[in-house]
Amino acid sequence: MVVAAFILSFQIIFKQKKLSDMKTDFINNMTHELKTPIAVTQLNLETLQRRKLEEDKQQKLIANTLQEANRLNALCNNILFTSQLDAGGYKVNFQLINLTDIAETCVDDCKSRFPEREITDAIEENIFIEGDPFLLQMLLNNLLENAIKYAPKNLPIHVTLVKNTS
Repeated sequence: MVVAAFILSFQIIFKQKKLSDMKTDFINNMTHELKTPIAVTQLNLETLQRRKLEEDKQQKLIANTLQEANRLNALCNNILFTSQLDAGGYKVNFQLINLTDIAETCVDDCKSRFPEREITDAIEENIFIEGDPFLLQMLLNNLLENAIKYAPKNLPIHVTLVKNTS
């Protein structure tokens, strides 16, 4: 009986340690993901403050800063979503959505965030589906980011969205 209690205690402690390690990894990854757009935004604003730039360069820095602020907002929404999902509080919001618009937005965002990568697309117009727009946008962003991270750097990433007629 004592041996069984010891084994059970060991298993519980091992699971708690594993959960704690996963939580630490998640926090470290999220901190890194959050710091990147903050650093870019800060650098852009400091550049605008300290230098007299031509109008087109100023506009480019401002556009990049707004994009990073949007990225930071999306990351915060993802953290909130994860928390709500974990607590069972997220309600899926099914509605008719234009998947073309979501796909184009995700691809455009990746193209501007990763200008060194060749990203091409063939996205058919006016593809509507029933779904949760937030979840679908997260899905597409995740797929694109995985392609950028794991595809060979010398090969282009091609995104295709076509309506299945069957």
